[in-house]
Amino acid sequence: MNLKDNKNFTFSQNSLKVFKLCPLKFKQIYMDNMRWSTNSEVFQRGISFHLLAQRYFSGIEPGEEYIEDEELKLWFLNLKAQYPIDKDKLYKPEFELRLRLDFPLQAKYDLLVVEEDSIHIIDWKTNRAKMNRDEMKYDLQTLVYLYILGKSLAYLNKEDIKTDRIFMHYWQASYDKDIISIPYNEVLKKEYKEILSNLIEEIYNFDFDNIKEDRNRTHCKRCELKYFCKGERVDFSIIEEELIDFNWDEIEEIDFN
Repeated sequence: MNLKDNKNFTFSQNSLKVFKLCPLKFKQIYMDNMRWSTNSEVFQRGISFHLLAQRYFSGIEPGEEYIEDEELKLWFLNLKAQYPIDKDKLYKPEFELRLRLDFPLQAKYDLLVVEEDSIHIIDWKTNRAKMNRDEMKYDLQTLVYLYILGKSLAYLNKEDIKTDRIFMHYWQASYDKDIISIPYNEVLKKEYKEILSNLIEEIYNFDFDNIKEDRNRTHCKRCELKYFCKGERVDFSIIEEELIDFNWDEIEEIDFN
């Protein structure tokens, strides 16, 4: 089984993270098309918040039915206070890009804020764990999102924007004043490309037909698919926050070749 022969497969930050956690899990999800489902309160609140944010930045009233949850309502009020609509900025919520340059890669942005001389990626995080800036600088989501956006400036009619005028911001609903901001630059662009290229090449060369052991056994107890390889019951209350961001849909492809 050679993933490189599948011309329709495109890597996302989620698929890359899954491979690093466990190649068997990667095979189950992205090659065998196995999926999980959960209707937990935490998961649904995260989905509802993303919908509220999308409607807000699209100029659509949220609707009272979406803010009956008090915690969700507080998050939404904090979001509006932090990011009031500015008529001089262009907002692109739930904006999707797919590239085929050095390697096939896709990203779905919670929000792009386009200004005259800069572009800002803003990502909503509704999980409870507080994030660390140093860790997020080299998190695969940061790498993928910044790398793709940097390669897509012509498509956005912003080819005159310099690399150091692209920014990634993580807004944490539970820590709304503690925004993690990561500015892009030419050094990071080179580093990110090398990291992504090496990881994708490792996946292409990996022997998925002969997976001998788990790469990360500590992840097994938090894995939503452990029943299929270990026959153990899945406790979604342990893993539900990790599942919030694993929600990729089919997206329109942008091919620069």
